[in-house]
Amino acid sequence: MMDLTYLKDRWESDAGRAFVNAVLNPKIARDEYKAICTQFFKHSDSFIVSTTTRGNCRLEDLRAIHLSRRDLSDLVFATGDLSFAKLEACDLDGVSFSASNLAHASLKGSYAKSGVDFFECCAGAASFEAVEFTGANFCNADLRTANFSNAVLIRCNLESVQFQGAILDGLTMVDCKVAGLQVDSHQINAAWFRQGR
Repeated sequence: MMDLTYLKDRWESDAGRAFVNAVLNPKIARDEYKAICTQFFKHSDSFIVSTTTRGNCRLEDLRAIHLSRRDLSDLVFATGDLSFAKLEACDLDGVSFSASNLAHASLKGSYAKSGVDFFECCAGAASFEAVEFTGANFCNADLRTANFSNAVLIRCNLESVQFQGAILDGLTMVDCKVAGLQVDSHQINAAWFRQGR
């Protein structure tokens, strides 16, 4: 069982704050990043073995990180373990979460007007409540049991997405690609599906 208290508390340490600043700095030098990783993780990289729907993978350890209400535009979190992360009310324009683990993460109220990449991410039980995404790519993502209440998805790619068990009350979809979208049989007649374009 994951120790959430420990994971959350470590980001409040001086080393944790330094690591967060390093993650948010796209211009950081490789050697400087390694030094910060060594200080925070006690070794030179930040990768751990994480379990995803594709099996065990080495993902960057960002579990339970708190980055809410920040401009994260154009950052790359691809192949990161962001399970239980707080990414609420963030600007996610151009962000890549490709092949990342977002299980139980909260992106509530976040937005992207020019695309955000969730390609093949694992986001079971994540909260996408009230997000507003234009041009988001969810292709092949595992979104089972995720919460999309009152979300707005415009021109998003939802091809081959697993949506079974997701909470979709108040979801609005406009001009989205849905070939191969996997939903529970009762959702096919739901208001969000019938009223979507």
